[in-house]
Amino acid sequence: GNIITYDANGNPAAVSTGSSGQVLTSAGAGSPPTFAAAGGGTKVLARATFSGASTVAITAFDSSNYDAYKIYWQATVASGDADIRYRTSTDGGSSYDSTSGDYAWRHIINDGGSPPVDYNLTSTTEGRTTRRASDGGALLHDGTGENAVGEVSIIAPDASGSKTLFMANHLGFNGNGVLQYSQLYFARLSAADVDAIQISPDTSTITGRYVLLGINNST
Repeated sequence: GNIITYDANGNPAAVSTGSSGQVLTSAGAGSPPTFAAAGGGTKVLARATFSGASTVAITAFDSSNYDAYKIYWQATVASGDADIRYRTSTDGGSSYDSTSGDYAWRHIINDGGSPPVDYNLTSTTEGRTTRRASDGGALLHDGTGENAVGEVSIIAPDASGSKTLFMANHLGFNGNGVLQYSQLYFARLSAADVDAIQISPDTSTITGRYVLLGINNST
């Protein structure tokens, strides 16, 4: 159904129905309104649950409308303990970069019950939530009620001439049942247009949910 308005002469006029997600926008005095993409703000691009997953693909990136993203996730591990790994794609999720030298990362972390540690790895196959210290250092553990959460920020992943940078905060229970946090900063070391992210446990499988938010690139 179209919306009925009035033209400059006071005669009825129809405003054609817009597309999904568009909003009604004023064209100024004397002109009929039109439907257009919403300007500015944040939009939920994807929301999903997963169960018994060895990998979780997040692919709803849209560089034509969004220039920054937030990912929020929550997960439990099926058995034992696990770290969460992050890998990037430049082909919409058909494949993910997982070769040694693809990433570098740095942590500030209280793993193993130690004081916070600043840990650096300059060449690796993924970004990951912890360094897996020997003293129960993984972020996820299968204790009753235990789980982990993460928040990932990605800015301008479509800047094909730049190395994509990621900032992430995590909180969970390690293998000793100790509440553990991890601040992760990691980079894809080859410049490219990144358009999908994969989350995966390094052991076992995970069950949980995620939300992908996009920051609109228009004002």
